[in-house]
Amino acid sequence: MTPLARVRCCSTVSSVHLSVLAESPVELTEELIRRHQLGLWRYVRFLGADRELADDLVQETFLQVMTARPDDRGDHAVAGWLRRTALNMYRNTRRRPRKNVVLDADALEQFWQEEVGDDTNAYIDALRGCLATLDDKSRAAVVLRYCEGHDRNTVAQKLKLHLEGCRSVLRRARARLHLCIESKLRNEP
Repeated sequence: MTPLARVRCCSTVSSVHLSVLAESPVELTEELIRRHQLGLWRYVRFLGADRELADDLVQETFLQVMTARPDDRGDHAVAGWLRRTALNMYRNTRRRPRKNVVLDADALEQFWQEEVGDDTNAYIDALRGCLATLDDKSRAAVVLRYCEGHDRNTVAQKLKLHLEGCRSVLRRARARLHLCIESKLRNEP
């Protein structure tokens, strides 16, 4: 999508919010976006942002006009305010730790083999055995919630419990199942 096409896309969104901006000294209009969007996008790219990040930062900067409501001291002042806002947002993205996770396939495979192995049926068998050891209310709550996929409200209603009571029953049942499964997998009684 070219920057000019983005202007058209953003301008349809901004027209929805024009009533919110009526009190703002600087109105976010299609004209304001047309005048500043391309230059702002180029500025953010100049700072080092890739295309996707530049798109996001420009959009967030225009959204800031709605919340910050800068004073209208002329076109140059508005452009400067937009650039400063975009610069601060870009700096914030550089400060945040990236959430890109690099997975080492060999390490994952080794961990899987050590912890699970090829026999995942052992976990299922252990779960079935442990589920049978739960009391009736806990077992019914677990089956309704995790086997049949009901939400907690529905489980609480079917078991005639308060929502907090249902949460407690499920939390205790999960803890008991966890301990039981671990002991069964270690071949403990």
